[in-house]
Amino acid sequence: MNHKIAPDSVSLRHSRFGKSPRPHLASHMSGTPRPLRRGAILSAELVLALPLITILFFAITQFGILWASQHKLSAAARAACRVASLPGSTLADIDRAVAQALGSQRLVDSRQLRVQRGPYSGDPVRVELRVPITAATPEMLKLFGFSLGDRQLVAQCTMRRE
Repeated sequence: MNHKIAPDSVSLRHSRFGKSPRPHLASHMSGTPRPLRRGAILSAELVLALPLITILFFAITQFGILWASQHKLSAAARAACRVASLPGSTLADIDRAVAQALGSQRLVDSRQLRVQRGPYSGDPVRVELRVPITAATPEMLKLFGFSLGDRQLVAQCTMRRE
């Protein structure tokens, strides 16, 4: 005896290739991965990539702050050199020009200013301005074992005395 099963008595799943004769394999035949497995892979990728992305973000931010601080320092050294090249200028005038150009109180409080100028008109006037990096930017990468520590930002300017 040959028994035939009626088509409505067996539930067949649809795949991209039509009806699957084996319903338990339908998810594998459809070509789409299981949601749980895909979530586990995405979680593993996130666990591996997130620390690297965080370090990269902090490094770019710290570099940007250092770059802006270096530009402030260079502008302050030029302003101090301009004032130092004028006849009759005092060290207080030069220091005031530096403080005004720096703007940030942390930079003003930690600055080291060195001025060299000759007594005659036409002599070179040299101004060197130093600020510790820790005063210029927060140490964001210290959490990851990278510290700028005792390094300094330095700006120099040389002009002729009037």
